[in-house]
Amino acid sequence: LPFTVVAWLSIFPLTALEVGICALVVFLAMVVERLLGHSVLWGDLVGPLWLLTLIAGTAMVSGMSQLHYMFSLVRRVTFDALTGALTRRTGIDLLESQFRLAVMRDRAFCLCFLDIDRFKTINDGFGHDSGDAVLREVAARLSRTLRQGDAMIRWGGEEFVLLLGDTDKEGARVVVSRLAANGFGVRPDGVPVTASLGIAERRVDHVLHWSELIDLADRRMYQSKVGGRNRAVLGEDDVMADLIARPNAASRAALNWA
Repeated sequence: LPFTVVAWLSIFPLTALEVGICALVVFLAMVVERLLGHSVLWGDLVGPLWLLTLIAGTAMVSGMSQLHYMFSLVRRVTFDALTGALTRRTGIDLLESQFRLAVMRDRAFCLCFLDIDRFKTINDGFGHDSGDAVLREVAARLSRTLRQGDAMIRWGGEEFVLLLGDTDKEGARVVVSRLAANGFGVRPDGVPVTASLGIAERRVDHVLHWSELIDLADRRMYQSKVGGRNRAVLGEDDVMADLIARPNAASRAALNWA
Protein backbone atom coordinates (compact mmCIF):
# COMPACT_ATOMS: atom_id res chain seq x y z
CA LEU A 1 0.00 0.00 0.00
CA PRO A 2 2.75 2.61 0.76
CA PHE A 3 4.28 2.10 -2.68
CA THR A 4 0.87 2.36 -4.32
CA VAL A 5 0.16 5.62 -2.50
CA VAL A 6 3.43 7.15 -3.71
CA ALA A 7 2.83 5.87 -7.24
CA TRP A 8 -0.58 7.56 -7.26
CA LEU A 9 1.19 10.90 -6.79
CA SER A 10 2.32 10.70 -10.42
CA ILE A 11 -1.20 11.49 -11.65
CA PHE A 12 -1.15 14.90 -9.91
CA PRO A 13 0.80 17.96 -11.15
CA LEU A 14 3.01 18.28 -8.05
CA THR A 15 6.41 19.85 -7.56
CA ALA A 16 9.49 17.81 -6.57
CA LEU A 17 9.29 19.17 -3.01
CA GLU A 18 5.63 18.15 -2.64
CA VAL A 19 6.28 14.64 -3.92
CA GLY A 20 9.32 14.33 -1.66
CA ILE A 21 7.36 15.38 1.43
CA CYS A 22 4.54 12.96 0.64
CA ALA A 23 6.99 10.11 0.05
CA LEU A 24 8.78 10.91 3.33
CA VAL A 25 5.48 10.85 5.24
CA VAL A 26 4.62 7.47 3.72
CA PHE A 27 8.05 6.06 4.59
CA LEU A 28 7.83 7.31 8.19
CA ALA A 29 4.34 5.82 8.48
CA MET A 30 5.75 2.50 7.24
CA VAL A 31 8.54 2.61 9.85
CA VAL A 32 6.11 3.48 12.65
CA GLU A 33 3.84 0.61 11.62
CA ARG A 34 6.75 -1.82 11.85
CA LEU A 35 7.86 -0.38 15.18
CA LEU A 36 4.39 -0.83 16.62
CA GLY A 37 4.42 -4.39 15.34
CA HIS A 38 7.86 -4.99 16.94
CA SER A 39 9.07 -6.36 13.62
CA VAL A 40 11.53 -3.69 12.60
CA LEU A 41 14.92 -4.69 11.28
CA TRP A 42 16.81 -1.72 9.87
CA GLY A 43 18.47 -3.90 7.30
CA ASP A 44 15.04 -4.90 6.02
CA LEU A 45 14.17 -1.24 5.37
CA VAL A 46 16.95 -0.73 2.80
CA GLY A 47 15.07 -2.53 0.04
CA PRO A 48 11.72 -0.81 0.63
CA LEU A 49 13.44 2.56 0.95
CA TRP A 50 15.25 2.06 -2.36
CA LEU A 51 12.03 1.01 -4.10
CA LEU A 52 10.13 3.90 -2.51
CA THR A 53 12.80 6.34 -3.70
CA LEU A 54 12.62 4.94 -7.23
CA ILE A 55 8.81 5.25 -7.34
CA ALA A 56 8.95 8.74 -5.81
CA GLY A 57 11.50 9.81 -8.42
CA THR A 58 9.24 8.58 -11.21
CA ALA A 59 6.30 10.43 -9.63
CA MET A 60 8.42 13.61 -9.44
CA VAL A 61 9.27 13.47 -13.13
CA SER A 62 5.65 12.79 -14.08
CA GLY A 63 4.23 15.54 -11.86
CA MET A 64 6.76 18.16 -12.93
CA SER A 65 6.20 17.29 -16.59
CA GLN A 66 2.48 17.90 -16.09
CA LEU A 67 3.21 21.22 -14.35
CA HIS A 68 5.49 22.33 -17.18
CA TYR A 69 2.86 21.39 -19.76
CA MET A 70 0.12 23.23 -17.83
CA PHE A 71 2.28 26.36 -17.45
CA SER A 72 3.14 26.34 -21.15
CA LEU A 73 -0.56 26.08 -22.05
CA VAL A 74 -1.47 28.94 -19.70
CA ARG A 75 1.35 31.08 -21.07
CA ARG A 76 0.33 30.30 -24.66
CA VAL A 77 -3.23 31.39 -23.93
CA THR A 78 -2.23 34.44 -21.88
CA PHE A 79 0.69 35.93 -23.81
CA ASP A 80 1.28 36.52 -27.50
CA ALA A 81 4.21 34.36 -28.58
CA LEU A 82 5.70 36.99 -30.90
CA THR A 83 5.49 40.18 -28.87
CA GLY A 84 5.04 39.02 -25.28
CA ALA A 85 1.92 41.21 -24.95
CA LEU A 86 -1.32 39.87 -23.54
CA THR A 87 -3.49 38.05 -26.04
CA ARG A 88 -6.77 39.64 -27.05
CA ARG A 89 -8.85 37.09 -25.16
CA THR A 90 -6.92 37.56 -21.92
CA GLY A 91 -6.74 41.31 -22.44
CA ILE A 92 -10.52 41.61 -22.72
CA ASP A 93 -10.93 39.82 -19.39
CA LEU A 94 -8.43 42.19 -17.79
CA LEU A 95 -10.00 45.25 -19.42
CA GLU A 96 -13.45 44.26 -18.22
CA SER A 97 -12.29 43.75 -14.63
CA GLN A 98 -10.23 46.96 -14.53
CA PHE A 99 -13.04 49.01 -16.04
CA ARG A 100 -15.54 47.61 -13.53
CA LEU A 101 -13.14 48.39 -10.68
CA ALA A 102 -12.65 51.96 -11.96
CA VAL A 103 -16.43 52.46 -12.07
CA MET A 104 -16.88 51.09 -8.55
CA ARG A 105 -14.20 53.43 -7.17
CA ASP A 106 -15.10 56.30 -9.49
CA ARG A 107 -11.50 56.47 -10.71
CA ALA A 108 -10.10 57.59 -14.03
CA PHE A 109 -9.39 54.88 -16.58
CA CYS A 110 -7.77 55.54 -19.92
CA LEU A 111 -7.37 53.34 -22.97
CA CYS A 112 -4.98 53.86 -25.87
CA PHE A 113 -5.53 52.18 -29.24
CA LEU A 114 -2.27 52.11 -31.22
CA ASP A 115 -1.77 51.07 -34.84
CA ILE A 116 1.63 50.95 -36.55
CA ASP A 117 1.61 53.16 -39.65
CA ARG A 118 2.10 51.57 -43.08
CA PHE A 119 2.98 48.20 -41.61
CA LYS A 120 1.83 46.38 -44.74
CA THR A 121 4.61 48.03 -46.74
CA ILE A 122 7.14 46.38 -44.42
CA ASN A 123 5.72 42.89 -44.98
CA ASP A 124 5.34 43.47 -48.72
CA GLY A 125 8.70 45.13 -49.25
CA PHE A 126 10.98 43.33 -46.81
CA GLY A 127 9.20 40.09 -45.88
CA HIS A 128 7.24 38.87 -42.89
CA ASP A 129 10.37 38.15 -40.85
CA SER A 130 11.22 41.85 -40.99
CA GLY A 131 7.64 42.68 -40.07
CA ASP A 132 7.87 40.36 -37.07
CA ALA A 133 11.11 42.02 -35.98
CA VAL A 134 9.42 45.44 -36.11
CA LEU A 135 6.48 44.14 -34.07
CA ARG A 136 8.82 42.74 -31.42
CA GLU A 137 10.74 46.01 -31.21
CA VAL A 138 7.58 48.12 -30.95
CA ALA A 139 6.20 45.85 -28.22
CA ALA A 140 9.49 45.94 -26.31
CA ARG A 141 9.59 49.74 -26.40
CA LEU A 142 5.96 50.00 -25.33
CA SER A 143 6.59 47.60 -22.45
CA ARG A 144 9.62 49.59 -21.25
CA THR A 145 7.71 52.87 -21.41
CA LEU A 146 4.53 51.82 -19.60
CA ARG A 147 4.20 51.85 -15.84
CA GLN A 148 4.23 48.62 -13.87
CA GLY A 149 0.46 48.73 -13.31
CA ASP A 150 -0.35 49.33 -16.99
CA ALA A 151 -1.06 46.53 -19.45
CA MET A 152 -0.35 45.98 -23.14
CA ILE A 153 -2.59 43.86 -25.35
CA ARG A 154 -1.89 42.74 -28.90
CA TRP A 155 -5.31 43.39 -30.34
CA GLY A 156 -4.54 41.95 -33.75
CA GLY A 157 -1.92 42.26 -36.48
CA GLU A 158 -0.09 45.54 -35.92
CA GLU A 159 -2.63 46.88 -33.41
CA PHE A 160 -1.98 47.23 -29.68
CA VAL A 161 -4.26 48.35 -26.85
CA LEU A 162 -2.74 49.97 -23.76
CA LEU A 163 -4.68 49.93 -20.48
CA LEU A 164 -3.79 52.94 -18.33
CA GLY A 165 -5.35 52.63 -14.89
CA ASP A 166 -5.89 55.74 -12.71
CA THR A 167 -4.96 57.89 -15.70
CA ASP A 168 -6.97 60.86 -16.95
CA LYS A 169 -6.59 62.69 -20.26
CA GLU A 170 -3.67 64.79 -19.04
CA GLY A 171 -1.95 61.67 -17.75
CA ALA A 172 -2.53 60.03 -21.11
CA ARG A 173 -0.96 63.04 -22.80
CA VAL A 174 2.15 62.48 -20.67
CA VAL A 175 2.19 58.79 -21.64
CA VAL A 176 1.94 59.66 -25.35
CA SER A 177 4.78 62.18 -25.00
CA ARG A 178 6.90 59.55 -23.30
CA LEU A 179 6.12 57.01 -26.03
CA ALA A 180 7.08 59.53 -28.69
CA ALA A 181 10.32 60.39 -26.87
CA ASN A 182 11.33 56.72 -26.66
CA GLY A 183 10.21 56.07 -30.24
CA PHE A 184 8.88 52.88 -31.80
CA GLY A 185 12.07 51.67 -33.48
CA VAL A 186 13.05 51.78 -37.14
CA ARG A 187 11.90 50.09 -40.30
CA PRO A 188 14.26 47.76 -42.21
CA ASP A 189 15.27 50.70 -44.44
CA GLY A 190 16.21 52.85 -41.44
CA VAL A 191 13.13 55.10 -41.51
CA PRO A 192 11.61 55.62 -38.04
CA VAL A 193 8.50 53.60 -37.25
CA THR A 194 5.48 55.78 -36.54
CA ALA A 195 2.06 54.97 -35.12
CA SER A 196 -1.44 56.38 -35.00
CA LEU A 197 -3.06 56.53 -31.58
CA GLY A 198 -6.60 56.98 -30.31
CA ILE A 199 -7.20 57.83 -26.64
CA ALA A 200 -10.42 57.48 -24.66
CA GLU A 201 -11.08 58.06 -20.96
CA ARG A 202 -14.21 56.74 -19.27
CA ARG A 203 -15.18 59.80 -17.18
CA VAL A 204 -14.37 62.60 -19.63
CA ASP A 205 -15.96 60.72 -22.52
CA HIS A 206 -18.94 59.58 -20.41
CA VAL A 207 -18.44 55.91 -21.26
CA LEU A 208 -20.62 53.38 -19.44
CA HIS A 209 -19.17 50.10 -20.74
CA TRP A 210 -15.69 48.89 -21.59
CA SER A 211 -16.72 47.96 -25.15
CA GLU A 212 -17.76 51.58 -25.75
CA LEU A 213 -14.34 52.68 -24.56
CA ILE A 214 -12.66 50.37 -27.07
CA ASP A 215 -14.91 51.55 -29.91
CA LEU A 216 -14.27 55.21 -29.12
CA ALA A 217 -10.50 54.75 -28.95
CA ASP A 218 -10.62 52.76 -32.20
CA ARG A 219 -12.55 55.54 -33.96
CA ARG A 220 -10.08 58.12 -32.77
CA MET A 221 -7.20 55.97 -33.96
CA TYR A 222 -8.87 55.90 -37.38
CA GLN A 223 -9.13 59.70 -37.23
CA SER A 224 -5.38 59.75 -36.65
CA LYS A 225 -4.91 57.69 -39.80
CA VAL A 226 -7.18 59.93 -41.84
CA GLY A 227 -5.57 63.06 -40.43
CA GLY A 228 -2.12 62.12 -41.65
CA ARG A 229 -0.86 59.37 -39.30
CA ASN A 230 1.95 59.76 -36.77
CA ARG A 231 -0.38 61.45 -34.29
CA ALA A 232 -2.65 60.87 -31.33
CA VAL A 233 -6.27 61.94 -31.11
CA LEU A 234 -7.40 62.45 -27.51
CA GLY A 235 -10.75 64.04 -28.26
CA GLU A 236 -12.51 66.45 -30.55
CA ASP A 237 -10.01 69.11 -31.64
CA ASP A 238 -7.45 67.60 -29.27
CA VAL A 239 -4.65 66.21 -31.42
CA MET A 240 -0.97 65.61 -30.74
CA ALA A 241 0.58 65.67 -34.22
CA ASP A 242 4.02 64.66 -35.53
CA LEU A 243 4.89 62.40 -32.63
CA ILE A 244 7.98 61.07 -34.42
CA ALA A 245 10.21 63.19 -36.64
CA ARG A 246 9.26 62.70 -40.29
CA PRO A 247 11.78 61.16 -42.74
CA ASN A 248 13.45 63.33 -45.33
CA ALA A 249 11.86 64.03 -48.70
CA ALA A 250 13.65 61.19 -50.51
CA SER A 251 12.54 58.58 -48.00
CA ARG A 252 9.06 60.02 -47.93
CA ALA A 253 8.75 59.78 -51.69
CA ALA A 254 10.10 56.22 -51.72
CA LEU A 255 7.57 55.11 -49.14
CA ASN A 256 4.70 57.21 -50.55
CA TRP A 257 4.19 58.96 -47.26
CA ALA A 258 1.09 61.09 -46.80
